[in-house]
Amino acid sequence: MKETIDGIQYDVDEMTGEITAADAPGFAIEDEESAKWVLQRIIHVDTQLAAVAAEKKALIDNLGVLESRLLRRKEGLEHRFTDELARFARENLDKGKKSWVCAFGSVSFRTNPARLKVSDPEKALAWGLANDPASVKTVQEFQISKLKEEFKTRFMEDSPTSRAAAGLDLAPEQETVQIKTGV
Repeated sequence: MKETIDGIQYDVDEMTGEITAADAPGFAIEDEESAKWVLQRIIHVDTQLAAVAAEKKALIDNLGVLESRLLRRKEGLEHRFTDELARFARENLDKGKKSWVCAFGSVSFRTNPARLKVSDPEKALAWGLANDPASVKTVQEFQISKLKEEFKTRFMEDSPTSRAAAGLDLAPEQETVQIKTGV
């Protein structure tokens, strides 16, 4: 499907709405005015994107407030009624069952076995290193930023084979173009 906006013809995928191509028949950037025209179109779209982003943030913030109010309401109900609900459910459990169920939810009873937990990570680590090293996990990671300059220089100049042997590769130099509108 083709759509024309501001003299620019867009090819739009009918299924996804994705723009697959854009063309401005008979238009080319040949002078300052035509370059400004293109940047004006880009800044216009940037301001629309900024407006949508601001609206999206406001909606998400408002939903966050609503969610936190509802969570506090739920916590209040649970704080007030958990003990009474548990007592009622326990008294009305079917023989051999661990859950009382109704159309609005369930009250379940589970017994979790005792287990160890770490209360002081530094003391636990010291004890583990001294008494049971297998209980201590060590994480190692290669960091190019920490590599000595002499190695960096050598790997930049070496052959692809020597870099590959070290598990490295060379990303080629590339130029990037940034268009900024200030929005």
